[in-house]
Amino acid sequence: MAVVESQLLYGAEIWASALNTAKYRNRITVVQRRGALRVACSYQTVSEAAVLVIAGMIPIDLLAKERKRIFDTRPREMHSPPLKEKKLHL
Repeated sequence: MAVVESQLLYGAEIWASALNTAKYRNRITVVQRRGALRVACSYQTVSEAAVLVIAGMIPIDLLAKERKRIFDTRPREMHSPPLKEKKLHL
């Protein structure tokens, strides 16, 4: 499930604020819930919160917001590293 979470959280620093809209939050939690159901070997009738606890997972919207908060608190020069000049040897 770690691979799926990594793929879901790709670029979360940019789009995490969109999760304030219920439509987008529901779309991403559906994917995480399906994975959690598989990990926990649970039925579909189990609630999202319960299956995440059983599977030992943190809600994806909280992880995305955490990544955004960390990104926003970093110094600006760390966001994009400077390009290094390469010397060509002929």
